[in-house]
Amino acid sequence: MQLTHEDAMLDLNKLNHFAVLARTLNYTHAADELALSQSALTRSIQSLEKSLSLRLLDRSRSGVTLTSAGVDALRIADELLARGKAAEDSMRATAKGSGGRVAFGIGPIAAMHILPKMMAEFETELLGMSVDVRTEIPQILERQLLTGEIDFFLARFPEGGVSPGIEVDWLDKTIPNAIVRREHPLAGSAELDPFELKHFPKVAGHGFKETISRVPDTARRACYQPNIEYDVLGMFYESAAKSDLVLFGAFQTATDVFVNLEIPAIDAAYMVNDVAIFRMEGRTLSRTTVKVQEFVRQNYARIARPASTVR
Repeated sequence: MQLTHEDAMLDLNKLNHFAVLARTLNYTHAADELALSQSALTRSIQSLEKSLSLRLLDRSRSGVTLTSAGVDALRIADELLARGKAAEDSMRATAKGSGGRVAFGIGPIAAMHILPKMMAEFETELLGMSVDVRTEIPQILERQLLTGEIDFFLARFPEGGVSPGIEVDWLDKTIPNAIVRREHPLAGSAELDPFELKHFPKVAGHGFKETISRVPDTARRACYQPNIEYDVLGMFYESAAKSDLVLFGAFQTATDVFVNLEIPAIDAAYMVNDVAIFRMEGRTLSRTTVKVQEFVRQNYARIARPASTVR
């Protein structure tokens, strides 16, 4: 479809010419401010009026005055020019890597333990950016990546692999551990006895069943089966602090209230999970997105390792 002259979009340059002239009400002064000849300014204003089918200015020997339509047009012009300037500034900031929108995803448990520390360290860089963080399981984050809803995501590598066209940047390896209150009956030993777990309720994220499915010993594997699957383990911290609930997570939470129990090496060897950044092959990312992604890539292990069980 070809736009007719009447349907053509507003020319912001001509709108700016009109706004300057409307403020000065003097062609000579306006032309000087715009670095245009008076004849070029006159043609620009006439073209704008013709495209709008409106008389914006009255011209007489005594000078230039705004028509009633011109008063309304000046208000609209100022709004549009301000928005245009803001849009230009935003796009230039994106081009420089200091502004614009970034959308990325992160697994729920990592989001709870790692994201706050990352954002705190990246706080100054975030000024001027619009950051959209999606917290979901890897399978949902993969769908959002494929549809372009997010630019990249950080998560454990799914058991079934990822779709063709997704590029994987390996970051770290993690092994889950058990989190219990200091007064818990299991808290006395540094290493967990899986057969003792059968006596206590257990909570883990949805990916934990995939993790323990690799343990070859059926009896031992059954000991780790969670009673409750919930990705935001923090919701259970209050309950775990007052009961014998056992939480399984990839990140340690040793505090005055909780201790971490390592899973026996014979089982832990099968529970290693790879953590990676996932992005689309061939998709051009803004400098701002690349900057955030590179920060995550370079700093994940340093931030996560003190809080994760890695062997």
